[in-house]
Amino acid sequence: MNYFKNKILCGLAFGALLLCIANCAAMAEEGHVDYNSAVQRFNGEQLLLNLVRLRYNETPLFLRVDSVESQGEFIGPTGQNAPKSPLFTYTPVQGQKFARKVLAPISINNIALLFQSGCSFKRLLHLCARQINGVKNSLGVSGPTPEYAPGYKHFTRIAELFQILQKRGLIDMVSEKKKADGAQISLHLQKQALTMEKTIELTGLMDLTPKPYYKLSANPAAKDPGAITLQTRSIFGVLRYLSHCVKVPAEDEKQGKVAQTRTYPDGSFDWSKAVNEIMQIHTSTAPPENSSVAVKHRGNWFFINDTDMDSKSTFTLLAQLFALQS
Repeated sequence: MNYFKNKILCGLAFGALLLCIANCAAMAEEGHVDYNSAVQRFNGEQLLLNLVRLRYNETPLFLRVDSVESQGEFIGPTGQNAPKSPLFTYTPVQGQKFARKVLAPISINNIALLFQSGCSFKRLLHLCARQINGVKNSLGVSGPTPEYAPGYKHFTRIAELFQILQKRGLIDMVSEKKKADGAQISLHLQKQALTMEKTIELTGLMDLTPKPYYKLSANPAAKDPGAITLQTRSIFGVLRYLSHCVKVPAEDEKQGKVAQTRTYPDGSFDWSKAVNEIMQIHTSTAPPENSSVAVKHRGNWFFINDTDMDSKSTFTLLAQLFALQS
């Protein structure tokens, strides 16, 4: 009788031990998830804050998370210490090497990499391209807010037509061969695309004739009739461009805290016409209730709506570009 009683007690004790170990492991796993979420939130808020700063013509600053440690501990059910809250160590990202990377034009190879990973070509072009075959994409916005409205309508149509072909699976970016300075990227069109009205319109806007493929070149001086010249922005230029997605309080505009862009001869340019399809960053005096990322700056909240898929996709692409270029 004692034998069976002892066996039952041992089984219960062993079960309790397994339960405690499982609880401790779950708490440790939850701690790691919390740390991961905290770093993700920090990176998103930092990126958004720098977009807002640039809209106000302020100097951006980037910090790097060097380490994540436990600030305190509590005793877990097994008697082991478990992390209580994270302690982050930050370092400013600066210096000549970093500056050169964020000011260098985005490589066509990186654009192809993102295209092949499933990114929208329309979104890639809006963010990364200064001009394509001489068609300008809001050319002056890579620097401080331009005084007069930039040209963008023809470029916007080109991006829209590329998007239509991409959605139908009729275009692709291919790495053709190795060059001394990297792979040669070409844009390929499916056979059925060559006679489509959309393709004829697209190539006409770029002063080309429909053909199965075009080499992509960053050099406008090459003058290759079989190539598409794609001049790209730097990642800093992309940040400048997207800073115009920030909707600032009317009072700040009235007081001249942000630069205004004019239309000829005396009108005020509405930046939402050029960037609304790409990303919208809203403002409010109270903390937003439904945001994917939000920061407080100059006494107001700036945020991206959690239900705005286009803005969230653009913000994610910006983070990927920043990671690739910096």
